[in-house]
Amino acid sequence: MMNQENLEELLTTTQAARLLGAAPSSLKQSRTTGTLLGQAAPPFLKLGRRSTRYKLSALIEFRDQFPEYNNSSEY
Repeated sequence: MMNQENLEELLTTTQAARLLGAAPSSLKQSRTTGTLLGQAAPPFLKLGRRSTRYKLSALIEFRDQFPEYNNSSEY
């Protein structure tokens, strides 16, 4: 029997791109290049020949590596 803790939401490329503020085409390209927004691309799952999914936790971890600023003079 599967444990509830092992269940995690899987996002499509479009959903993942929306969460990251990137274009779906950039996310698709990152699966080939290995980089997205100048960083190592988030890992993805290949389910069959056509279905690609991203774990929500991996996307949040990827997004959280970027610093937050209160105004443009901080960077």
